[in-house]
Amino acid sequence: MGAYCSCCPSAPTIGPSRAVASLFDESGERPSACGRFTAVRLCSAKHPHFAAAAETLARAFCGSEKTNPDPATGWVYSGTCDSLLAPLPGPPSEKRLQWFRWLTRMAMHWALQRGGAYALLDRAEGVVVAVTLVSPPGAPSVDELGFCGELGLICKAGLPPFSTDSERTGAEFGSCMDRMRTLETTLVKAHNELEAEAAGSGKSGDLHVAMVAADPQRQGQGVGSALLQLVSDIADADAVSAHLETLGERNEGFYAKKGGYRLAKRVVVQHKNCRLDLDGGIALMVRPAKCRAESS
Repeated sequence: MGAYCSCCPSAPTIGPSRAVASLFDESGERPSACGRFTAVRLCSAKHPHFAAAAETLARAFCGSEKTNPDPATGWVYSGTCDSLLAPLPGPPSEKRLQWFRWLTRMAMHWALQRGGAYALLDRAEGVVVAVTLVSPPGAPSVDELGFCGELGLICKAGLPPFSTDSERTGAEFGSCMDRMRTLETTLVKAHNELEAEAAGSGKSGDLHVAMVAADPQRQGQGVGSALLQLVSDIADADAVSAHLETLGERNEGFYAKKGGYRLAKRVVVQHKNCRLDLDGGIALMVRPAKCRAESS
């Protein structure tokens, strides 16, 4: 466990290793190795960039009339595969934005408990341009939270919205959460299978990259590549592999080209009559571990 940012006195329940913590200075920043961006480790909800990071994550995952939504959480929200790999037909409704803001607040607090919330700042402007949430090797998976853990996150994130995009689906909040649990359970099971295979080959433990998002207004400016480099540096500091889940041929290509990830498994998510199977289903992608000598 490394030192924590002096402006954020509350330490996470599970923190990064000393090797990962040493990538950042005492203020929790890493001005170098990210091009024109500064990497920041968010240590608590009191961090001055926490709110901006949460909003960046929410708008990126929500999608807009110009940018694609995150396909998996878009399916959770709407209960349909329609238009998941394309921009929204119009500006997102306030109801939709509220739901994604709640979802990403939950995710941010989940990552804080693991010491795994990071943001990239534009060094010239000092604003958040990208966010990643990761879970370090050995940390409990989402389905191991239990009732008390879920309740604790809800208390921090606030009460959830009670309905989704009614003009499109009429789906109720309970259906949303049911789809969310099915998605999480399916992905955890698939990852456990991959871990069992890795353990059989003498490998164990990896970095789970739960969320990766760039400011929708910053696309094409190298933000995503810089963020993936930060994730790679975090994994390499501990000499572990990294895994993430994504959906869509374009997204898979981006992670393969910019992050060195390769397809390890593909899964279809089925909840009642709602099936998430675009492009063959969700791709579990893995970046092989590199020893510190290789990564330096």
